[in-house]
Amino acid sequence: MSRMNIDPAVVENAGRALLLPIERIEVVNGLEKTIKNHYVAEIVSAREHTSSGSGKTSLKIKLAVDFEFPEFGQQRAYIEDYLSYEPKAARKLAKVVSLLNLNPKALDTDDFEGRGLVITIRHEEFIPTRSDGSTGEIQIDNKVDYYIDVYNFQPKTEEPASDQPTHKEPF
Repeated sequence: MSRMNIDPAVVENAGRALLLPIERIEVVNGLEKTIKNHYVAEIVSAREHTSSGSGKTSLKIKLAVDFEFPEFGQQRAYIEDYLSYEPKAARKLAKVVSLLNLNPKALDTDDFEGRGLVITIRHEEFIPTRSDGSTGEIQIDNKVDYYIDVYNFQPKTEEPASDQPTHKEPF
């Protein structure tokens, strides 16, 4: 037997959502103001989802937000959002399609992946259900509050190849 060399905080916090700060306090014109934090989120997956309860279809997107947590360092928090296809509830889907400048008559889930959005978040309580029918304790998770703008990631490019010789040739 050997003693494991692991930080107890890692085990205690495993599986818990990394809660992003919702807002911050800033001094504006000498007054303290509460300002919602804006996050750049990358859509890492997009797929159609049919609800097992209602049978209604929506677009399920998974967003990744990179953030520096004081206790954990640089981490990637994931947020799932469901964009309804129902006419009375398609407001968020229409907003995202508009921000990403997609053609609503020819949408494909691949059109969403790898794209960036600026979002605000909220915290939402939920009680996870387990397969045995019992419920656990109340948990809190990050949820998209509002889609603000599109964010265009800068492509990673290498230095352009120069057509100039690297050394001088004698004449």
